Amino acid sequence: MEDISSFLKKFRLLVKDGSEQKKMVAGVLKPFCSCDILPSEIDFRQRRIYLKTNRTQPADKNNIFLNKKEIIEKINKETGLSFEDIGF
Repeated sequence: MEDISSFLKKFRLLVKDGSEQKKMVAGVLKPFCSCDILPSEIDFRQRRIYLKTNRTQPADKNNIFLNKKEIIEKINKETGLSFEDIGF
């Protein structure tokens, strides 16, 4: 018998809109940056995540690029989408 959470997970993925997905991406990026990236600074285009912010330090950008694979895996797992890259 399946757990109820696995059943409800299917509906949770259907309900999410772009703003909810952007909040999830911002939450995944938070441990990798010294500043908070706002959902309004995130854009999705052609399976790529663009971060449109001037507040990130060069060290934060390097940290994101060094951990890009891990970040993308976490984002894909949480959002249910399939992103391939992160850019600035």
